[in-house]
Amino acid sequence: MSIDAISGARTTSSSANRLVAEEDASLVAAAKARDARAFELLVKRHERKIFSMAHRITRNREDAEDVVQQSFHKAFIHLKRFEGKSLFHTWLTRIAINEALMLLRRNRGLQEVPIKESSTKPEGALPLDFLDSAPNPEASCLDREQEQILSAALNKLRPGVRKAIELRELGELSTRETALVMGLSVAAVKGRVFHGRRKLREILSQSPKASKSERPQMSSHVRILGIAGSLRCGSYNQGALRAAKLLVPENSEIDLFQLDDIPMFNEDDEKRPPSSVVELKKRIRRADALLIVTPEYHYSIPGVLKNALDWACRPYGDSAWSGKAAAIMGASLGAIGTARAQYHLRQILVALNLFTLNQPEVVIANAAHRFDENGNLIHEPTKQLIRELLKNLVDWTRRISPALAREARS
Repeated sequence: MSIDAISGARTTSSSANRLVAEEDASLVAAAKARDARAFELLVKRHERKIFSMAHRITRNREDAEDVVQQSFHKAFIHLKRFEGKSLFHTWLTRIAINEALMLLRRNRGLQEVPIKESSTKPEGALPLDFLDSAPNPEASCLDREQEQILSAALNKLRPGVRKAIELRELGELSTRETALVMGLSVAAVKGRVFHGRRKLREILSQSPKASKSERPQMSSHVRILGIAGSLRCGSYNQGALRAAKLLVPENSEIDLFQLDDIPMFNEDDEKRPPSSVVELKKRIRRADALLIVTPEYHYSIPGVLKNALDWACRPYGDSAWSGKAAAIMGASLGAIGTARAQYHLRQILVALNLFTLNQPEVVIANAAHRFDENGNLIHEPTKQLIRELLKNLVDWTRRISPALAREARS
């Protein structure tokens, strides 16, 4: 069948399903032969259905449009792998569902805050006092706990039943769409969903909440791991970290970790990391909170610090950072005092799922006048600011760890 005939045909009537499949097969063959027009026709024939499906999952028009674009992009790149064992629409739908679910995972917890324009404000001034509509840290911990319980329950289902539940309930596809994606009859999908729901109810009724043995056991004594992103012997940031060790509030302590022995990250070695990386991840997991002290190199953090951050979050699914409370500070010779590096570091810590303390911001400017010749902090206002930072970090750690907070009150 020629492409001109396909482009002029009406393919949306209910009686044309078989013809649509044949036409799709012809277009796929032409697209594999590098006919760009053939793939454009495939896009036109399927983009509306793919958009509708993506919109039901993401519930956002802009996100759905992104899913459509990314899905067709992946389909074009991997078209030669399509062997025609299923309908092209089924293959494309599977790609789109995966893209939509990945987008939801990436966007989880992110919120857009509109900034209203005002003609009464001077140019360049923007309102920065935003109301935080996100759940509080304790609610976030409980949400994560419930997600872990549900995920564990899903993993106990047989693979075919679990896939049906994920597509029908989590992906919010219709029974017919789920059947199309799985290559099953509608009756088979209904049966799997029915048995899956019943089994989930049984599993969840036996574990309505995580037992104490499943929760991290943390004492009311807050353990902070301190890391400085500088290897220099006379480093002001190392000096600031040493000062912090002496300024911690009661019922807390700072344990220092040096990055000297951490090699450059190599993904080939992430499943068999060197002993220094194993020790770093062990110390992070043992700590209740983190204090990261960074110099500023070219508006950003040093490579040695970024390298350690990368090592301790790999391999995928085995991050030692995730869920920890954190505070940051830094010292430099200039007047800005590592402010730009700290803001960049905050962005990185978001990706690592660390709960970073916002106030106070400890940016130690003109460091040569605040440390003595031995690298010891001698500036009393800076010491007081570090005391406040550490007190807030301890309080913040107890807030985002309900177990720790309960033990502190007992």
